[in-house]
Amino acid sequence: MKRLMVAVLVTTVITACQGSAEPAKPAPTDAYQPPVRGGRVIEGAFADAKTFAPFLANDPSSLIVSGLVYDTLFRVDAKTGEIKPNLGRWTVSADGRTYSWKIEPGAVWSDGRPITGEDYLTGVKAVARSKKTVRAASFQDIDGFDEYRSGAAPTIKGISVDPNDPKSFT
Repeated sequence: MKRLMVAVLVTTVITACQGSAEPAKPAPTDAYQPPVRGGRVIEGAFADAKTFAPFLANDPSSLIVSGLVYDTLFRVDAKTGEIKPNLGRWTVSADGRTYSWKIEPGAVWSDGRPITGEDYLTGVKAVARSKKTVRAASFQDIDGFDEYRSGAAPTIKGISVDPNDPKSFT
């Protein structure tokens, strides 16, 4: 019996010390492919986005989602810090107080509808009337913004859309 126990123990130790015949090969992966319009975006985050409304976004995950989903009139060059056109181009009045915007002709919503100056005005109005947004300070220098925000004015007088060109606004 003692010999049997020793034989089993030795066999177990020898078997445990042997490696497998061949290491397992990793599953094949697709080679890198450049991004494709209409493809999918994978973004890692430590928390869920709290909102998909860009004017309400103030947590990191919501800001990331907004930045990936919504385009802007201008962008900041990451290397130089220079402000560059994106969906729109602008001119500035001689006194530096009035910005006139022209939205790019090809700028459209996901359903193909053109982006217009009215869309911009609607967004600013949403910011003005929201009790939750942290974006109001970005627009408070627009003439009539505070009056509209308080309910004293029916519109923001400092923003006007060109009736002859819906892609232009001041």
